[in-house]
Amino acid sequence: GGQSGGSLGPRLGYFLLSELHIPGIDYAHNLKLITWNVGGIHSPVKRKKILTALYRAHADVVMLQETHLSTTEHLKMKTGWVGAMYDSPALGKKAGVVILIKRGVDFEVSRVFHDPDGRYLFLKGTLGDKELVLGTIYGPHVCDKAFSGRVRRLLQSFGSLPLLVGGDFNAVMDPVEDRSWRGATW
Repeated sequence: GGQSGGSLGPRLGYFLLSELHIPGIDYAHNLKLITWNVGGIHSPVKRKKILTALYRAHADVVMLQETHLSTTEHLKMKTGWVGAMYDSPALGKKAGVVILIKRGVDFEVSRVFHDPDGRYLFLKGTLGDKELVLGTIYGPHVCDKAFSGRVRRLLQSFGSLPLLVGGDFNAVMDPVEDRSWRGATW
């Protein structure tokens, strides 16, 4: 457990959905979302350790980036506490994102949007009776205007729906704000 913006280790963060104050969503309890760049999880031992850590953290919705896994391998994560798994699989040993939803979480997916290169995944659906979008992104390490354009157009297509997006963007919105950054910008 923890507080909004907490950390369970390097490259992992979480927040409580109830602290986001999305109009129209009534929360009977905190819904914990976790986003984590796992840096590859081919090893069954590492995969088990990550799933155990997420279970112990009482994760309700998990957004993993840089899994390096195919859909067949991602399906191996749908055990125990995981009720639903959606993915945008990796091409070879790079990229790959997945969203795991805990059993009992009342999120009904109506449409799935994924990147053919395994860099993003968005789930349009309802949480209780409120329509929203869950998404995860693993951005390229270099400036890729085509990628950022595709993501921007997709996000705009959701109109005024609440967006809950986690990920490793590998870029900054404003290089002046992050003067130490030498990578890609959006």
